[in-house]
Amino acid sequence: MTSIRRVLLGAFSLAVAFAAVATPASAQVELGWDATLAISSFSDCDGCDNLTTISLPTGSFRAGFFMSPTIELEPSVSLTLLSGGGETVTVISLDTDLLYHFSEDATKSRFYLAVGPGILLASGGGETVSAFSLGAKLGVKLPASDQLSFRVAGTYDRGFENEGDGIPGTNSFGVLFGMSVMVGE
Repeated sequence: MTSIRRVLLGAFSLAVAFAAVATPASAQVELGWDATLAISSFSDCDGCDNLTTISLPTGSFRAGFFMSPTIELEPSVSLTLLSGGGETVTVISLDTDLLYHFSEDATKSRFYLAVGPGILLASGGGETVSAFSLGAKLGVKLPASDQLSFRVAGTYDRGFENEGDGIPGTNSFGVLFGMSVMVGE
């Protein structure tokens, strides 16, 4: 578990440092929480069934840093604890998305496209394994006020196989429902 904490801290620190030196266009930061529903299929895995996950009330926490009125850097983190049969597995997912907003006007509904890499870390039974992913989202942000907005997005994530750790590749399709609060100036 200690190694996961170190990797988590290092990856999140790197994302925050990158965001800090990227000269944000605004002092405001978008803090958000997302609930998700996803269906994953495993590639090159005989005997593996599809997996359906539902993360409520929140699947991930994210912080968005605007580089311009249309470009946003958004690192996110999620933590999942799985327990059953006397075993416990801790799963941490770290992602960094680059969002392109199709409109500069944040006071109106606006569509966005997000792409970015991720890393999944899982620890349980004395083992720690990892896998990399690449994801994309197409969604819409729906402002409720100057400080509060909601979002809905369709998602796709490709999890790459890690043969050394015995992790099969995955294709995940999902839907995300989120809420964001703007903080700062």
